[in-house]
This record gives sequence, structure tokens and C-alpha cells, in this order.
Amino acid sequence: MYEFTALYLYKAVFMAELLVAEFLMCIGMKRRPLFALRFALCCVLCIGIAFALPVLAYNALYCSAAFLVMFAATLPAIKWCYADNMTSVVFRAMAAYTVQHIAYQAFAFIMFFVGLMFGGNNFAGGVYGDGSASELFPIIVYGVSGDMLSSSPMMYAFLSLFAYSAYFIVYIITYTLSYRFVSPLLKNSDKFELRNSSLLIFVGCFVLFNVVISSVVTYYSEGHNDILYVSLLSLYNIACCIFTMFLMFEVIFRKQYERDYVTAARMLKQSEERYALTKENIELINMKCHDLKHQIRLIRSSPAADSAALGEIEDLIQVYDSAIRTGNEALDIILAEKSLYCNRHGIRLYCIADGALLSFIADSDLYALFGNLLDNAIEAVEELEGDRRFINLSIKKINGFATLSMSNCHSRPLDFRDGLPATTKQDKSVHGYGMKSVRLICKKYDAELILNDDNGVFTVKIVFMQ
Repeated sequence: MYEFTALYLYKAVFMAELLVAEFLMCIGMKRRPLFALRFALCCVLCIGIAFALPVLAYNALYCSAAFLVMFAATLPAIKWCYADNMTSVVFRAMAAYTVQHIAYQAFAFIMFFVGLMFGGNNFAGGVYGDGSASELFPIIVYGVSGDMLSSSPMMYAFLSLFAYSAYFIVYIITYTLSYRFVSPLLKNSDKFELRNSSLLIFVGCFVLFNVVISSVVTYYSEGHNDILYVSLLSLYNIACCIFTMFLMFEVIFRKQYERDYVTAARMLKQSEERYALTKENIELINMKCHDLKHQIRLIRSSPAADSAALGEIEDLIQVYDSAIRTGNEALDIILAEKSLYCNRHGIRLYCIADGALLSFIADSDLYALFGNLLDNAIEAVEELEGDRRFINLSIKKINGFATLSMSNCHSRPLDFRDGLPATTKQDKSVHGYGMKSVRLICKKYDAELILNDDNGVFTVKIVFMQ
């Protein structure tokens, strides 16, 4: 059970490789306090588990179960070191395991040919075998006979140097490339969901397929030195890992995009209802303002009228009655609503707009588009003081295209994700959909959305192609 065999030693090597891969895949996650101490303790504990795991048999079934147990042991360790949810932990760990397996297969592929060149008599069976691990690990693992090497010290030294060099080069290249291409996909892994049962089955099959097939191939390869057979199996296993990872992220991101689309569509529907209500309120306010003006004129003609008080009332009415006229009723309504808010909160809204240029856009879409853009701009400038509390809005024709441009200052650095500025709100599950709704509307009307953040000034430009 605890003899110092190749498999017994490899369990610890595998755990170390997996921990390094998991550390790389977890870069960017929120770390818990005393992270360095936590991580060091987890590494010691996990490697200790690898050594403590007994070798009960030398076959594919036991090896598969052992590797799955060791992989499972790393999950609570990652969770103890990082503050992200368990879904994020699982996916990053799965990505790390796949990276480790690709590196293992690539190294085994190289060393198989080296073993054949120098008279080896098996493939990678040694790594899972019951042979002694007292000799040089990479050599006994990948099939070059210890008896043959003992008779040639120079050959032993050469192959030892080559094996260790190839091992580190292959793993460094594989891990570096994986970090470069996989880590960006994991940036928003805290939003991943595993509530769908089919997705759970998919992830489970991914683990079982890569572990079990690899073990079966390893044991079956012992004594079968057909170069084409072993080469194709190794390449197939590597390709399978890459393709499965691609599918895993494709399914997750597709579900995320579908969820975002449904939420944005629901927001547009709510905007349509809000537009109808706002339109009714604005029209009612305009009617009341018009009636009050006539009543003030009658009161002013009375000798007992207080001119100062009446003047103050007229000024208040003027605020509500000074609506922006753009030639587009829906745009006038949203601008009137936002202008009232800006006036009450000391924000200057500068507007030069030919609303007729946007007459092809449905009223509800127009309300949602400008509502989201203006709400974001107002929220940004409310944090500022003095001359920076302003919003510039223009709608004009440029080179034959209707062009919308809006700019405002802001105080926080913007983090762009998927081409859009990420929300700064704490609860990201219910915020951040405003700009997604804007992008959805732009797509609907074949418009190009251009976002720019330069020296604390955020600019939105939308060019309508129709």
C-alpha cells in the first residue's frame, strides 16, 4: 500500500502540478486574509493527502479514482484561500486540471519517442506501475530500462538531463500559454451558474473522460509500442482536452449571454411602460402649467396681489415649462424628465439635438436608449463638484449619418469588460444591464456603438447607418 513505487511517488508529483495550475487559473480571484499562509498550508495538506492515499491496486480503475480524489481535495483548499463562490472555484479547478493533463500528455508524447530511440520496452506504464521509484523518475516513468542505463553512465546522465529539461520546458510552455488564453475567459467566473442539470452532467463527463481514458490508455500501452497507435492516442487526448474546455466555456458564456439578453429585453419592456407613464405625467404637468399662467395673470391684475410672490411662482412654473423641443416627441419627454432632475440637483445638461433624425426609432426604444445613457451620465457627475457637473448631448447629421454623441466627466477609473464599462455597484447581479440594453438597441437599428474614456471624460458615440 505504501511501497515506494513509481505510482506512489507520482501521486505527489501530480498534486504539485495540479496546485501550480490551479494557482495560475485562480489569479484574479479575490483572496482571503492571510492568503500566503493559507496557500502554503493548503499545499502542504494536499501533498500530504497525496502521500497518505494508499496504492490499493495497479490498474486503470484505481488510478482514475485516486486522481479524482486528489482533485476533489483541492476544491475546499481553493475555497479556503479565495473568496469567490463555489461555482467559480469548480470551473477554475476544472480548467487547471485540463491544463495539467495537456502538459502531461505532451511530455509523455515526447518521452515515448525518446524511449523508443534508446531501446525502451514500454510506454508510460511506469508512471502508474509498481516498479521501484528509487531510480531517476522521468526515465523510469517513460520506459527507458534502468538495466540498460546502468550499463552506460554517460547515457544515463544524458537522458536524465534531457528528461528533466524537457519536463520543465513542456510544463512551463503549456502553463504559460494556458494562462495567457484561458485566464481572460475566467475573469467573470463569479457569474457562472451550475443550476442546469445538463451542465452538471457535462462537467462530470469531462472529468471522467479525461481521467479514465488516460489511465486505460496508459496501462494498455505497456508492451504495445506501435508508434502510430500511441501517437494518435496522445494527440487525441490533448485535442479532446482543448475541445472539451472550449465547449465548457462556450456553454457557460452562451447561457450568460442568454440571461443578459432576457434581462435587457425585460428592461426594454419596462422602459416602454415607464415611457407611457412619463408621457402622461409630462403632458399633465404642461397642462397645469399652462392653466396656472392664465390664473396668475388674472391674480396679478388685482390690487391686492403680491408681485414678489407671484414672480416666484412664475419662476417655478418656468422650470417645468421650459421643456427642450427637438422635433421628436419621445425624445422631448425623456429630456424633459431628466432636465427636471438635473435642475433639482445642480447638474447642467447642454443639449443640441435634431430629434427628427431619430424618427425611425420606436418611441419606447428611444426612451430606453436615452434613459440609460442619461442615467449613467447623471450618476457619474453626481459624485463630482463644481464645473465638472455637466453633461453634453448632441444629435446631428455627420457625413449623411444620424450621429448621437454624449460626454460627461467621472471620478472613478472604468473597467471595460466585453467592450462595455463594468458596473461599479456592489451587487453586479442586478446592475450593469443599462449599457447592455443600449448595445441591444444599437444592434436592432444597425448602429455602431463607440465608447471612449480619456482623461476622466467618458464619451458615447452612436452612428446610425440607416
